[in-house]
Amino acid sequence: MYVALCCDVEDIFAPPEKGLDDVIGWMADILADEGLRGTFLIVGQKIRQLQERGRSDVISALARHDVGSHTDSTTHPFPWEYLEDKGWEDGLREVLRREEPAVRDIEAIIGKRPSCLSRHGGDFAAQLVRAAGEMDLAYLYSPAMLPGCTVTWYAGTLNLGGFFGGFDRIYSDDEAFERRMRELDAYIAQEVRKGTEFTVIFLGHPCVVKAKDFPGIIAIANGRNMPRERWEEFLPEFKTEEEMRRARDNYRKLVRYIREHPDLEVKTVAEVRELYAQKSRIHRDELWETARRAVSEGEVLPGSYFSAGEVLLAWAESVRTFVSEGKLPESLERRDVLGPESDPLRTPELPLTRYWLGWEELLAAADVLIKHTRSTGHLPAWVALEEGRRIGLGSAYEAMAKAYPRLAEGKVPDRIPLEKFAPKYPPIAAELDGEVRKSLYGGVRYIKPDINLDRITRHIRLQCWTLKPALLRTERKGREL
Repeated sequence: MYVALCCDVEDIFAPPEKGLDDVIGWMADILADEGLRGTFLIVGQKIRQLQERGRSDVISALARHDVGSHTDSTTHPFPWEYLEDKGWEDGLREVLRREEPAVRDIEAIIGKRPSCLSRHGGDFAAQLVRAAGEMDLAYLYSPAMLPGCTVTWYAGTLNLGGFFGGFDRIYSDDEAFERRMRELDAYIAQEVRKGTEFTVIFLGHPCVVKAKDFPGIIAIANGRNMPRERWEEFLPEFKTEEEMRRARDNYRKLVRYIREHPDLEVKTVAEVRELYAQKSRIHRDELWETARRAVSEGEVLPGSYFSAGEVLLAWAESVRTFVSEGKLPESLERRDVLGPESDPLRTPELPLTRYWLGWEELLAAADVLIKHTRSTGHLPAWVALEEGRRIGLGSAYEAMAKAYPRLAEGKVPDRIPLEKFAPKYPPIAAELDGEVRKSLYGGVRYIKPDINLDRITRHIRLQCWTLKPALLRTERKGREL
């Protein structure tokens, strides 16, 4: 199993004499001295602070490893806060405006391009993921996973999930550390049995290795920033020299355990990115099988390595090819596509006496799907029919799924029956929505108490039309991707 060893470098609140910057350095140095490279996720404010403090030694230690952005700022507004009132396009522009400085400054100060943007705290939004892709970064600590699959494509960006951590606060406590090591051993065994390809082993927040809580958590609690001159007033207790000696020893013990584990292969996020790809063509057998499953289950489903949106577009293009050539194509080029920007209709606007589409209506729907996605890059939320009638994206998916097997037999369906209610997105959307909301209610202490996630989770759900497993390149040696 591939594992990325990650540390989140984020504290800007503790003064330099507290020694938290030193912890960053020795965590990076021990890892490198033991022959391993990690991925250090750095807040933009923090890398600028290290430069301002003259900590070239810490910067050099970080440069021995892979680096990523842990967002630009660890003060308000955080991503959920600045995206709360945004739609898709203005939200995407806002993410790029706020997050590009961290990517730029990390590269300038450390001397290497970040490999990823990482989820900070609970903040997760589809616009963050898309922005990472537009900056040519992967997205780390992603909840956008599929059953049995921790590496996915979502919103057109490579997403890396899977996580085991909980060490940073307990490195200095031998008993608690040994207990957690046994739990890590069990976790690895479980994931290997399941066939998990990738996970993160989180080595910790350097600041919490030494501090007994996040140094700035009260200074930014409940959605407001305390004045800088009051930061020291809210600092936590710090561990003793003896506790820090134990912390260093146990940290090295964990690193050696990982290095020597026969079932683990350590990779940086930059290296993991090179391992995964997307299939370039979608074949007839895949389209037929996905149609069969979708009709049987009555759901919007992805293919084995294709998103529901990509499958829908391939069905639509196949329908047009059938008209021009009299048969379905054996394969089609995969088309990049994003989810709709607004909620699809649930109820088809059809007379109750004829809840079906005719062949010509299906062709018209195929044309709308193809033209809209080529002109906008997004799936449409609905498809217009004659006389001002509309069907939602889920109904269009249902109609194509029902028509495709008939066309595979060489038969033109004269009527394609539709259900009176169509799903708006794949079923995984509800799970992802719930996971994100749970992270808010489960203990994110810094977000303003009246935050409204409705707009944010709407786009998270809509982009589930893009969610699919990532393809491990080693599976395809000598074959077409």
